[in-house]
Amino acid sequence: MLDYYSEIVVTMSPRLTNIFEALIEHHETMENLCNSASIYEPSKEGLLIRWERVRWYQGFSPIDDFMNFLSGFGEEEFKYIRIGEDTDDIEHFGKFHGIGVRLIQKIEIDV
Repeated sequence: MLDYYSEIVVTMSPRLTNIFEALIEHHETMENLCNSASIYEPSKEGLLIRWERVRWYQGFSPIDDFMNFLSGFGEEEFKYIRIGEDTDDIEHFGKFHGIGVRLIQKIEIDV
């Protein structure tokens, strides 16, 4: 089986950020997942997390725990975007707009 990688960006509201950061203090696998992020940036606007080239599969305990955490809150509290290697492998949900993250599709041409 070939390894398949994704890029993930998650933003959280300030309220959800506080809850999440309290959780990861007591949840080692989730803390390790966050430590592997290329960006983990809390601010007064909320939290921005980005993973680049990460194996993001259902069935991996830290991934399942993270996704279960998000699913316990309203979509206005977070935004989740995952782009896989295939052009049609995109997940995008959540409505938090406090941090300017959006999915843009475009065509690039090498010349």
